Amino acid sequence: MSTPAPVSALTLEEFRDQIPALRRWAWVDTPGSPPAAAPVVRALRESIDAWETGDFSWTDWDASGGASRSAFAQLLGVPSKSVALLNSVAEAAALVGASLTAGRVVVGANEFRSNLLPWLSLERSGWTVTKAPGTAGAVTTDSLLSAIDDRTTLVAASEVLSFSGSRLDVVALARRCQEVGARLFLDLTQSFGVLPFDADLVAADFVAVHGYKWLIAPRGCAWLHVRDEAIDDLVPLAPGWKAVSEPYAQYFGVPTSLPAGARKLDASTAWLPWTGALPALNMALALNRSDVEKRALDLAAEFRTKVRRLGLVVAPVEGESQIVVVQLPYSDRVVAALAAHRVKATVRPGALRVGFHGFNTAADLDALIEAISDGIGGGATT
Repeated sequence: MSTPAPVSALTLEEFRDQIPALRRWAWVDTPGSPPAAAPVVRALRESIDAWETGDFSWTDWDASGGASRSAFAQLLGVPSKSVALLNSVAEAAALVGASLTAGRVVVGANEFRSNLLPWLSLERSGWTVTKAPGTAGAVTTDSLLSAIDDRTTLVAASEVLSFSGSRLDVVALARRCQEVGARLFLDLTQSFGVLPFDADLVAADFVAVHGYKWLIAPRGCAWLHVRDEAIDDLVPLAPGWKAVSEPYAQYFGVPTSLPAGARKLDASTAWLPWTGALPALNMALALNRSDVEKRALDLAAEFRTKVRRLGLVVAPVEGESQIVVVQLPYSDRVVAALAAHRVKATVRPGALRVGFHGFNTAADLDALIEAISDGIGGGATT
């Protein structure tokens, strides 16, 4: 199977055209999972077809992960040698926690569990875990800053928490960590691909991203960026055949050397998802990221205004993001109305969550507002 070639450039309209499901749905459920893009599906189908016929090379499949390392590094603005290939954010957090000397970690009490449970499990290894309290469903930057002191050795946080759409001030958080000499672990899964991130300005020690949200990659493809100053402190969580300098040269016996940089941390990746990850990242590289950010944030801001006109309450946030949560006492009726209007969103007891990507349009927003209006029994005000 050939490695997909990077797309030279994509407008937002061309980006939308690459996602067939958007011809049938107003999709605002990317915080849960986006629909597939045609180049990603094409790569996966080629891999499956070749697997079925026997006309495949597993080393070609495996090489897709290595190629995605470079693409992800380019997106993040870091050297490719600083990026490890993993399967999930939880694995990245567990790897960091297992490598470092026991100390005091600060994490939000209501963090997403993939960035919470790995740190809580460290208490069995002598770590002290301080859970910064949340307010109205989201931990704030101030809450985390208040919990950080001179004893803190690690701080873990998500830039955007999908529970509420609240966005942290990661620059202030990084600055405070540097003041006390603490390491910073950031999960960008619910922001990277839409919101900008300046790796040099923030200078987080560890940045983890699972690609199946805003990067529109298959589930099971995650990347961990490690700063140069921290790489020597980390060891593979489950070292396997990939944790050597030349993994394809010899598969048996004791290795003579480990790879330089973060590649020593690579997991043994599941081949097929990674063949889809590479075209997904190539699409992200082909987009104008400022255009993506503006489209997503403009639609989110307009949505907040329109649902407030309907008399609904938007969940309070510290910093606004492309994700919006609305308090909703009519959940069952709204679920039916969303389906009737061909709108994909997440409804949980008492709340509706939506998220806007660069592929979304004003027509998607209109369909969403009409569905909510029908669901709560009122007249839409647009």
